[in-house]
Amino acid sequence: MSMIKVKLWLLDKNEKNQLHPVQLEEVGETETEKQLENILVNNPELLMPGLKLIGRQTPTDRGLLDLLGVDEDGNLIVFELKRGTLARDAIAQVIDYASYLNDLDRETLSQHISDRSGQGGIEKIDFKNWYQEQYSGNLESSDNPAKMVLVGLGADDTTRRMVSYLSKTGVDISLITFYAFKKGEEAILEWASENNLPL
Repeated sequence: MSMIKVKLWLLDKNEKNQLHPVQLEEVGETETEKQLENILVNNPELLMPGLKLIGRQTPTDRGLLDLLGVDEDGNLIVFELKRGTLARDAIAQVIDYASYLNDLDRETLSQHISDRSGQGGIEKIDFKNWYQEQYSGNLESSDNPAKMVLVGLGADDTTRRMVSYLSKTGVDISLITFYAFKKGEEAILEWASENNLPL
């Protein structure tokens, strides 16, 4: 299995008014993970339609969970971001954070999210009440474990294979890969999803 390589060309006109391709420079990683986070916090629809982000850099006893969200069906989603290519250690991280949240009883989970919301461009919420208003339901009645999504600028073959295997065995884990290109000062992002994430 070989790693996916993406190239992008801009069609431009030459002096004879004929179209010709101009290859754009691929960006291997954003300057920082925080830069990618900022883009996604300000534009959560880049991750999935109807997503509500409820936590950013949320402290857990295992480290800082990059982004925490709720999808349009009311499911919790844990996002692990990398500023470059996703490697297999990201899988361990996202499973660690999701399992931590899953081990909390629903009342403690609601309080955990409420206490840590309101940071880094994320709205401060009383999660239990907010959830009931947004989804006309009660989080306590849901036994669904958090979904897991890895986000980065590409993914290595091992990561793709492992995520595919986990997904086939019923684990709700997916990849979102962005491919970034530059033309002068302009940046272009291409979005790719694996394991049935909605466009």
